[in-house]
Amino acid sequence: MASRLSRYTTSVLLPADKHVPAHSRDQALRHIRQHSQELGFLQHFNLHRELQVIRSLVTSQRLAAVAAQLLGEKRVRLYQDCVFLKEPGFTPTNWHSDLPLSPLDTNSFVTAWIPLRPLKGKGDSGLEFAEGSHRDIAVHAQADGRSRDLSDRGYRIKSVGKMDLGDVSWHHGWVLHYAPPQPLDSPPRMALAVSYFADGARIRQAEWSRADCMLEDSESYANWLGPGPGKVQRGAVARHALLPLVYVS
Repeated sequence: MASRLSRYTTSVLLPADKHVPAHSRDQALRHIRQHSQELGFLQHFNLHRELQVIRSLVTSQRLAAVAAQLLGEKRVRLYQDCVFLKEPGFTPTNWHSDLPLSPLDTNSFVTAWIPLRPLKGKGDSGLEFAEGSHRDIAVHAQADGRSRDLSDRGYRIKSVGKMDLGDVSWHHGWVLHYAPPQPLDSPPRMALAVSYFADGARIRQAEWSRADCMLEDSESYANWLGPGPGKVQRGAVARHALLPLVYVS
């Protein structure tokens, strides 16, 4: 699992001229620390394509029905799952929202965040949310929104607090959220993030440039987004075998 979580981290955290293949967790960590002062997480996308236990969870009617209810939709597709690992001493995960990292042209997008060990609340690295930020158009239009100090926006910051195994936190695709640094005296924190969207959503006509967006999800959608035979084209409805329909009411 650790080596899988390292596969994509260097391409997200480092500039293009510093990318090298990483075949193990330790190799990825050494290379990142050589060229970057920040390491907030390791990640791996779409384990449901490899592991039945993850597939059963992320396609379950229990999760998909909640996503449909929150979105007010009758048909919902799975966008992706992603495992995040924060080891002791890892830095904060910067403020961000999920939708700008995807190619989807929709507001009907929601993420379930599931800790894979209990979170003790204060002194642990659970998610924190800027309440109401999904309605703040101006902050999402700013290029530095992912790393900026949000104290001038007047948001109420809400933490997930303590969470036990089996607890799930949900957030809309435009809600700004971040994770504090992982304390040195804590065990590693792993969490599974599962994102769903309304069936019928289209792909954005224009592609984000790296200056506009980290393109963090690009590995996730590379296998189904065109150009190329059998892939979804820009502007088309986002329907593909790798975006399974998981809920129909």
